[in-house]
Amino acid sequence: MLVENYGWNALPAFAPFLNAVTNIPDLGDKTLADWNYFVKAPNCFFKHYKELFGKHVAKNVLTNDIVIYLIGGNATLAWMLLNWLVVAAESSNIDSYIFFRASG
Repeated sequence: MLVENYGWNALPAFAPFLNAVTNIPDLGDKTLADWNYFVKAPNCFFKHYKELFGKHVAKNVLTNDIVIYLIGGNATLAWMLLNWLVVAAESSNIDSYIFFRASG
């Protein structure tokens, strides 16, 4: 499961956050940063992160002037980039964006 699709819940790095959220009271007042705020925060974070990635990284790096150097440079990085582009183009449901080259 992708990190932004609740895969982050299973990562040890987020355990302190999840433990802290369970102790925050639900005050019922939307103007206060109560339990409801912190439950929605991860979704807002990943949405904003993806928007910024698309605007500042993908849009600028994946141009004809730059992508040719990425593909023609380091073979491992080129292989990973091309796999990522295929998955993005197909909008496949994948378990992660990390691709491993088959040994041999």
